[in-house]
Amino acid sequence: MHVSSSPEDAEAKARAAAADGATVVTALGGDGQVHAVANGVIGTGAALGIVPGGTGNDFARIVGLDRKDPLSAARLLAAPHTRVIDAVRVRTGEGRRRFINVAGAGFDAEVNAHANGVRFLRGTPRYVFSVFVMLARFEAGNFT
Repeated sequence: MHVSSSPEDAEAKARAAAADGATVVTALGGDGQVHAVANGVIGTGAALGIVPGGTGNDFARIVGLDRKDPLSAARLLAAPHTRVIDAVRVRTGEGRRRFINVAGAGFDAEVNAHANGVRFLRGTPRYVFSVFVMLARFEAGNFT
């Protein structure tokens, strides 16, 4: 088990685990952690495992994991069932990134960024609250 200190660290540790021969590299966390670990394993031959432990856990739900019972997802790792999923590759200001769940820019990205800082709510209410906060604060940007 490796504890990461940032998304970049999680991606690097996932890539290193795959390079060291891990056949399954598992993300314990939410959609952000899954995104980071996925970017570390895509193209390596290692499979991405998921144990939901975040706020929304949308991707875990999409792939059929019980996002409210991380222990059941962890038990699946003993005999993993793998499947191929699509990934989208985009160019950003920092380089190329891959997305397996969702990519956002503008309002939805601002809502997510705000929700990540809200500590007094959990789950869906955190995002609903952030939608209303950002409706009051949001200023559209320019995309080129």
